[in-house]
Amino acid sequence: MIYWDTTKTGKKNYPASGLKRVSDRMMDELQKSGQNVILVKWDKRLKTFNSRSDRNSISNEGLFITPEIFEEHDRPGFMTWAKEFRGYKVAIFHDVIPIRFPQITWPDSVARHPHYMKLIGIAFNQVLAVSKASEVDLLGYWKWLQIENMPLTGNLQWGADYDGMQHNKSKYSVSRPLKLLQVGILEPRKNQNLTLNACETLWKQGLDFHLHIAGRKNQHFGAPIVDRIRELRKAGHRVFWHNAPNEIELRKLYANSHLCLFPSLAEGCGLPVIESLWEGRPVLASNLPCIQENANYGGVEIFDIEDPSSLTDKLHKLITHPNSLETLAEQARTAELPTWEDAATELIRKTTR
Repeated sequence: MIYWDTTKTGKKNYPASGLKRVSDRMMDELQKSGQNVILVKWDKRLKTFNSRSDRNSISNEGLFITPEIFEEHDRPGFMTWAKEFRGYKVAIFHDVIPIRFPQITWPDSVARHPHYMKLIGIAFNQVLAVSKASEVDLLGYWKWLQIENMPLTGNLQWGADYDGMQHNKSKYSVSRPLKLLQVGILEPRKNQNLTLNACETLWKQGLDFHLHIAGRKNQHFGAPIVDRIRELRKAGHRVFWHNAPNEIELRKLYANSHLCLFPSLAEGCGLPVIESLWEGRPVLASNLPCIQENANYGGVEIFDIEDPSSLTDKLHKLITHPNSLETLAEQARTAELPTWEDAATELIRKTTR
């Protein structure tokens, strides 16, 4: 029996964030594999977890897994519950971004994250990170806190099949004008401004291509990015913003693109990289350690995030040498990519005691 924490992600008004997407995909695959998955949420009044289906308190045994980010201020009494729960408690850890980049992270997340990272280090039996790089960051933080008797750790490879469809292995051909696509919430961490600046430079050099940016606007940090897009459009450049596309719209954007961009400043695993590869589209991405883990599948060109001109130079090469794009696309088409079924199987294997 698996108790899967959906306290936040189970709410209808919870934003379509990466955390909700991966939580939903993992739940789906666990259930398809025949696992008895009970969706639960924290009851502040009773200070325990209740089943979402019948609102009854869960038993004191079994496998409890949470992919959510919280601390005891959000769930008063959680530490007491954790000590009394006789089952096996597993947390899925995403990243240290709110600690490393507080200036571009939601203030509430910045305030919560240190407590959250300490909590999962003392209240859980096992913590699985979404990449090897995130696991290293977490262990480093725990060591700095001098946490004794740390939980067992490891990492999980997320799946590329974001909507459950088959890997697109159709032949790729380059046509003009090239269409570039960047997927992700509009915020400084996703680095859309670096993309916009590089594209403006290349447009002014006379290169002909379109840029499509797909993602919802971060209400706290996204407005200047939207303003920059509008400014470039007024100047006559072919840049298009697709606000919060659904999965059908996103699949169409991938199908019409020739190259996907991922110049992120910080990530837990860089999931859009392998999702782009799943759609048979080559990727130009920053050289973050977690992204380089996914670049090993092939189809990914890496640029130096510390050198802004590196993106412009690599983009110029790929736009003006379509054979390079075709080579990367062939790698994407033939890559042996991980699936969410694989991720669910690995999760059960690593947490079965």
